[in-house]
Amino acid sequence: MNPKENLLSATQKLFARGFTFIFFAISGAIVATTVVEAIGHVLDGQEVTQIIVKLVNASVIAMAVYEVAPGPAHTDFSGANVLKTAPI
Repeated sequence: MNPKENLLSATQKLFARGFTFIFFAISGAIVATTVVEAIGHVLDGQEVTQIIVKLVNASVIAMAVYEVAPGPAHTDFSGANVLKTAPI
């Protein structure tokens, strides 16, 4: 590998780790705000079914973001696995 390829590889890995951290942070923030909101709704005396629906909705979103997070860190950016398409 020449220095240009090393720099490109290091940059790609840095961005992948950065985006992974961002997705994990967003997922954690969603979970934290969901818990705080649920406590607030319980203290306000809202119906339990509405609270449960909101909790499930936010939890599904947090789980989806959490599942996306490891993707960039485990992606091969070398170009070796790129599918080749037939010319039109």
